[in-house]
Amino acid sequence: MKVGHVTLDHPLQGDDYAATGVTAILPHGDSLFMNKVVGASYVLNGFGKTTGLVQVNELGLIEPPIMLTNTFGVPAVTQRTLQYMLEESPEIGYTTGTINLVVGECNDRRMNSIRELVVQPSHAIAAIKDATTNASVEGAVGAGNSMKEVFEKVYGREPIS
Repeated sequence: MKVGHVTLDHPLQGDDYAATGVTAILPHGDSLFMNKVVGASYVLNGFGKTTGLVQVNELGLIEPPIMLTNTFGVPAVTQRTLQYMLEESPEIGYTTGTINLVVGECNDRRMNSIRELVVQPSHAIAAIKDATTNASVEGAVGAGNSMKEVFEKVYGREPIS
C-alpha cells in the first residue's frame, strides 16, 4: 500500500486560513483499474460527503486510489483523480466500462476557511504522486490537517506525526 499527502497550512487574505489538504491511498503499486481490490464501506455518522461508496458496496471492489479531502474539495479531487485514471488506463471508457472513483471528506470548517475552496485539482495529483510505501505520516497532514481538534477531543492528546 502507498499513501501520499498534500497539506495546505497557510494564511489567506484577512482572517481566512487554509488548514486542509488531500490524502491519496493506493492499495498497491500496480494498475488499480486492471487489478481491483476488495472493498466495502461503513457509515460512521451519516454526514460524510462521498463519491463512489454506493458502487463500492454494491460490487465490493475498489478500482482507483482512495482519495480524502475537505467537504468542498470533493469535486476538485474527483475531477483530477478521474483525469489521472484516464491517463493511467487508456482502456477506460473505450474497451472497458467506466470507472468508479472513491473520494471521501473530512469537514474541516472549524480550522479551515472552507468557503475559500483552496483545494485544487492539482493537489489531488500531487498527493497521488507523493504516495510511498514508507511509513505513513499520521495526524494533522493531508486531508486530516484540520482534524487535530477532533482528535484531541476524542483521544485527549495531540496526534503523533
